[in-house]
Amino acid sequence: MDRYKLEEPTRDATELNIEKALEFAGDNSNYQKKRLLFMTINILAFAVLTSKMSMMGTSNILAFLALSGIGQIVCTMHLNLLACTLGLMCFTIGAALFYPISSFMTNICYLGMGFFGRGFFASSLIYFNEIGGDRFRSWSIILVYAVWGISYLVSSVEWMMTSAPKWIWNYLLIFIPIIANSYYILKIWKPSPYFLYAQSTKPNMQNSILRPR
Repeated sequence: MDRYKLEEPTRDATELNIEKALEFAGDNSNYQKKRLLFMTINILAFAVLTSKMSMMGTSNILAFLALSGIGQIVCTMHLNLLACTLGLMCFTIGAALFYPISSFMTNICYLGMGFFGRGFFASSLIYFNEIGGDRFRSWSIILVYAVWGISYLVSSVEWMMTSAPKWIWNYLLIFIPIIANSYYILKIWKPSPYFLYAQSTKPNMQNSILRPR
């Protein structure tokens, strides 16, 4: 079994095999909980968008669902989680900018969000499997689908709070959470322990170091 350096909370570098590394990075640590929190916020915001799309025209929802399905396949096969995050953030920024001035361009950005958003959702399930043990995998997947389920309740806030303009809910429930969380993911996150271990087995990456945050 190959070995690599893992930085512990005490900042002391200790050699651990992959099983111990996954256990440390692993089954109930802040390393996992922070990632689960931020990813579920992104997933919830995207799920709210999906539920709101069902209130739009037939052609819009069909195109959105079609691109979402394609994105789930293409992104998991050819793109990593960070690439999906970048694509989702860029189209969300576009939607936020065009929303007040052009419904056509906003709908185009929604389609891009559907493609990369569904890819982000599928990639996140793979990522959760790579960063923890059996217990974390079980309840994290349950939580993700529970969050997706309550998105319809969250989106109903717009109809319950009729005193606020409708446009504000798109920014508060969709645009701002996705942009903020995606920026955090792109700036802070490192690859999963499983990915780094796989890379460390390559001849030119024997000294790969994992520093979970």
